[in-house]
Amino acid sequence: MNKYTKGQRVHWQDPDNGKCSCNYTIISDMSAIYKEHQEEDSEDDIIITVVNDSSEVEVLLSEIKPITLKAKVLTYKQDHNTLTETNMNLEQITEHFFIANRKNESYGVEMEFILNVNGVFMREGWHNEQAFLQEETATRYEEYATSYFKWLLENDNFFPRYMELEIVRQTGTPEELKKLQARREQIEKKREAEEAKRKQKEEAERQQKEEQLRKEKEEKDRIRREGYGKDVKRFLDGLTISNTRFLEMLKRNHIKISSHVRNNIQNHLSEVCLDRVIGTTKGHNYSSVFKAIDLLKDKLQSHKINPT
Repeated sequence: MNKYTKGQRVHWQDPDNGKCSCNYTIISDMSAIYKEHQEEDSEDDIIITVVNDSSEVEVLLSEIKPITLKAKVLTYKQDHNTLTETNMNLEQITEHFFIANRKNESYGVEMEFILNVNGVFMREGWHNEQAFLQEETATRYEEYATSYFKWLLENDNFFPRYMELEIVRQTGTPEELKKLQARREQIEKKREAEEAKRKQKEEAERQQKEEQLRKEKEEKDRIRREGYGKDVKRFLDGLTISNTRFLEMLKRNHIKISSHVRNNIQNHLSEVCLDRVIGTTKGHNYSSVFKAIDLLKDKLQSHKINPT
């Protein structure tokens, strides 16, 4: 069953007096009533209170009906930028607040809230049934609809969308429309300036980061070159160098070694020099490593110890 909310206008016809057929406003807390009664409860078991200018009566929920009408509603197309008017069946809640398109989703009931602003129906947005049933929803959205136009004109920080401009075009004065158009243009320029400033800042930060990385790389390269040159001298002077530096020297000087020799150097040696190796594992034959040492020595000496 479609649910009602407190403050909603409904139609009630007295079953005992066919001539008594009037519109009323619900004053019962419908959210609490629906919580009290389960979905399977009959509407004939639920009593609510409605009121109009002349009377206040208790009626069965099954006896009331929503007040409906058809109207053209100002909405956006799927691009969220182009306005269109859509014919909708509306359910009146208050004088200026309506709902449309109730539909059941996997997570509950959804509906569209529609506002009547200066006689123009506009789509406010989608809301779930829980929001609709809140005690103050009808009152809050009625106040929202009636104050919307005035608030729109007076709130200089609000960005007028095409829908607001259309409402003012249809119901306001040319001066009011020009005021909103000028505000929209001003806010757009401000946003563009802020966006340009943001991009400029991001670009400056990016360049600064790149420059920092470049300097760090240059420093690492300098340290590596200096360290490499020192280790070449150490090696030719008969001092020890690390196994990783030894592999780097072999690679830089294009001395090819087998995977077996590489494995020996990487995993079973910690340091090497011209005439000995310092192993981390006993029982390995390092004759092929010494051949690589001799080849490296000859290559470095033939290059006049050029570390670069």
